[in-house]
Amino acid sequence: MEIFIQNTTTPLPVAVPAETKAAKRRSTRQVTVGGINIGGNAPISVQTMTKTKTGDVAATVAQIVTAAEAGCDIVRVTVNDKEAAEAIAEIVRQSPIPVVADIHFNHIFALKAIEANVAKVRLNPGNIGTRERIHQVLHAAKERGIPIRIGVNSGSLEEDILNKHGYPTAEALFESAMRHVGICDEAGFTDVIVSVKSTDVRLMIDAYRLVAQRTDIPLHLGVTEAGTFMAGTVSWPNGAPYFRGLRSRPTRTRCFNRKIRASPSVISAIPDRMTTDCQTKTWDWLKNWGRKTPV
Repeated sequence: MEIFIQNTTTPLPVAVPAETKAAKRRSTRQVTVGGINIGGNAPISVQTMTKTKTGDVAATVAQIVTAAEAGCDIVRVTVNDKEAAEAIAEIVRQSPIPVVADIHFNHIFALKAIEANVAKVRLNPGNIGTRERIHQVLHAAKERGIPIRIGVNSGSLEEDILNKHGYPTAEALFESAMRHVGICDEAGFTDVIVSVKSTDVRLMIDAYRLVAQRTDIPLHLGVTEAGTFMAGTVSWPNGAPYFRGLRSRPTRTRCFNRKIRASPSVISAIPDRMTTDCQTKTWDWLKNWGRKTPV
């Protein structure tokens, strides 16, 4: 989720419902990310992204520990340069939660991350390069049992798809995602998660609906570049209730731990999207947080 909450010294008020009910969940395949199940009937998990220079192992690991202590299940780390590619193995070794490698432009960094035994690799189809490069990454990931997230953004669609549709539309985002799901299928690679993000909440909703209606692929939910403190806090909750979410990602540019702590509050607003066990765990967590932990 892309979420922030106000900085305050008082606990966040939490309204806990008297009872919850089991959800009707969309049936999807299940993908395992570092021991955490995504999809199927697994509860919603929370993912965030570090803001440090990945080459600074100590600072990055410290931020991951902060995220884990705030309730994060999975963390994404950018692998965007040589120093980051060299550091990722040590970060994986020290991290208390599964690490996802975020890859743009350079498939060699993806191969380095897989070699470092990350829990998952995120690829942006709009900038990763040729089909041959993607096949190299898929082959390496399949050998190690590492899943891939196909992370489509409205701001980086492939040129031919953008020319076809004229501008980023829900169908354009869906087409981009499915093109690369098809490449994965060709390689016999099915451990795939999809995200189709946009800065426009309505466009994001429509794109995710297409994926949900037409496939059995688990979803990573998020609003990309959600904006300022208040804009980011508002934009994701306005989109989240439309989905039977399987993983949510709170990433904003500031207030690192508070954005993670906000996530269960948003998830709890859509209890029919969770399993009963997940609902119970979330209510308990929120009650304890409200009593003991300042925001």
